[in-house]
Amino acid sequence: MKAKHFVQENLTSITEDICKLVSINTVNDTARPGKPFGDGIDKGLKFLLKLGKELGFDTNNFDGYVGEISIGSGNETIGILGHVDVVEGGDGWKTDPFQATVISETIYGRGTVDDKGPLICSLYAMKYLKEQGMIPSNKKIKMIIGTDEERTWQGINYYKERSNDIPKSSIVVDGNFPIIYCEKGLIDFNLHYKRKKTDKEKIFINYLKGGTGRNVVPAEAECELSWDDLNESDVNKILEFLCGEDIFTERRSKDKLYLKVKGIATHAMNPEKGKNALSELLQILKNLSEYIGFTANAFIEDYNRAIGSSCHGELLGLEMEDKESGKLTFNVGRVSMKSKEIMLECNIRYPATCAYQNICEQMKQELNILNFEYEEVDHLLPIFLEQNDTIVKELMRAYQEVTNDFNTPPLAIGGATYARALEHAVAFGPIFPGQEDLTHEANENISISDVEVITEIYIEGLLRLLEQ
Repeated sequence: MKAKHFVQENLTSITEDICKLVSINTVNDTARPGKPFGDGIDKGLKFLLKLGKELGFDTNNFDGYVGEISIGSGNETIGILGHVDVVEGGDGWKTDPFQATVISETIYGRGTVDDKGPLICSLYAMKYLKEQGMIPSNKKIKMIIGTDEERTWQGINYYKERSNDIPKSSIVVDGNFPIIYCEKGLIDFNLHYKRKKTDKEKIFINYLKGGTGRNVVPAEAECELSWDDLNESDVNKILEFLCGEDIFTERRSKDKLYLKVKGIATHAMNPEKGKNALSELLQILKNLSEYIGFTANAFIEDYNRAIGSSCHGELLGLEMEDKESGKLTFNVGRVSMKSKEIMLECNIRYPATCAYQNICEQMKQELNILNFEYEEVDHLLPIFLEQNDTIVKELMRAYQEVTNDFNTPPLAIGGATYARALEHAVAFGPIFPGQEDLTHEANENISISDVEVITEIYIEGLLRLLEQ
């Protein structure tokens, strides 16, 4: 039977199984015995393992951290990696995010794209290959189901420490078509600044806050200023200056002023597409200090010398790029202030061919001069596979064979997919070129027609890898 006919015959079952899985709330929750990420994720994982068993596959549950569904007995293993956990539903939905709803031949619900829909598609791709006897005696296909991708990757790390059969090459159903062959390196870090008060300072920051996390450009930032010995004419001069800026002001007392700036939020991998409210606020404060002729708070000065409005780390000597993945990006996503310390939560995404050690050494050297203390939180190495690598080449051909799209090239991105979890792994769908990506957003959805094509692509892709 041809793959297309198989998918058409099984499309109702594929759709129903996607809906069943999406209707299980698998947001990370309180750990319980045997359920390290809560009841919902455990239920979702067991649903997939039960379905795999019903379809005739071998299954294995790694203590609730990871599930395996496999077929074949060979020594060469091809992996399929995805995750069953999802982010919170959030606001703005036209349906219940945790009750799959079909409207106009489209399935709405959290996880339809990331990753529940493509996991079911790839499971049925395995079913086709099994039924058609297309798995060679020396090969094996193993689906690996992660449970903590949206947070700390504990699940997949637990699995890698305990499995004795980790695939040497894997498809990861957590990205875009036609294929992602290159992902920038990621550095998550905090910058700590010990507040210093000098005799020259006339204006003080009582509190400063803004942003929601290091991976998002802040949409808002606010602060409260105070002063000890400014006369009313100086205060009026401050207010006069701020009237010419894009900023909300509220005088709360004779010696206190509240300020709030609006920015434009966007993902940290493309900070130039947004407007960083924190950087805007601190630039305004710097300009204000120059306008009224007083020395600014030391933090304001040092922030603008180290970071300013830059999106690419130029002020720290980090301006670098490569042909494959583009420019380094630098984002300050959140600021908090406690007692005598200000903390910035930051993210860097660096070109795939640049050296992590060189970046860190350069950054630390410059930051130290400007009174910032560097604290690394996480580091993910870049992914870079040559476009003539077998897995890239064969999966590209599979995509082109099914879609007849010979114009879209392999992708290099600044984001981080689950492909970083395994060696020689590449993100392969489910989002198509030009398609709106609602991953982590309201009204996440997948059309049934896309489900059909995605399943066909996964069949063709796995078949090509089995033939190598």
